Amino acid sequence: MFGPSPTDYGTSLTSIVETNSWGADGDLAEIYARRMNHVYTRTHHGDAAPELFDAHLGQVELVTQARSNHEYEISDLDHYYEFIGGLMSGVERTRGKRPQAVICDTVDPTIHVDDIEDSTVRGLRTRALNPAWIDAMLSHDQHGGDEIAKRFTNVLGLAATAKAVPEWAIERMHECYIDDLAVRERLRANNPTALMSVVTSLLTMQRRSYWHPDQSRIQELTDLLIDLDAGLEDGPHGNNQPQGEHQ
Repeated sequence: MFGPSPTDYGTSLTSIVETNSWGADGDLAEIYARRMNHVYTRTHHGDAAPELFDAHLGQVELVTQARSNHEYEISDLDHYYEFIGGLMSGVERTRGKRPQAVICDTVDPTIHVDDIEDSTVRGLRTRALNPAWIDAMLSHDQHGGDEIAKRFTNVLGLAATAKAVPEWAIERMHECYIDDLAVRERLRANNPTALMSVVTSLLTMQRRSYWHPDQSRIQELTDLLIDLDAGLEDGPHGNNQPQGEHQ
């Protein structure tokens, strides 16, 4: 078995994605491999074995992950892009070819298997793109906005590591939270820092070519980000900072 060193936890990809602090997407694969190449056996406890880890990655053709309850979809938790996305990027780094990836739904007696992109789309349609879900989130001051912003960060992570987010889905997220002025203003009133994080995630996806909006929408998002930044500096939430960097 492989994992992080005995003194570490996880892959560190979540903090890197949240702060938008990686260069090319291949950097995420390097970070994943460096963090997860420690071997655990009866005689070895967390010894770094990069060559052995790469040898195993080079043989992987299919990556799977179980989904054991209906409470969380793949777009709801950062652990999905951290682990299955990280593993996919690590395999691609070693083999030069992205592996197939599926999510195995084991909640019901009959196991259902979805391609990772299909699973991502289902998660977005039932949560972030669902008007009922949006309304329910915005009924909870501050926390609801945080939950919305988390989905945008998770989509960014899935796009960067697993390449599992179709561009039309990002477009629909923009339509739901930015083009819809009523929702945008509700989110601003609920949690302006969360709206700032949403805008930052969208601009990051544009800059990294996961999404290709026209120049007018890029400018609109940039202007909105500047306006939100100024409002947070002047207002009572001025010490709050959004997830990720912005410009």
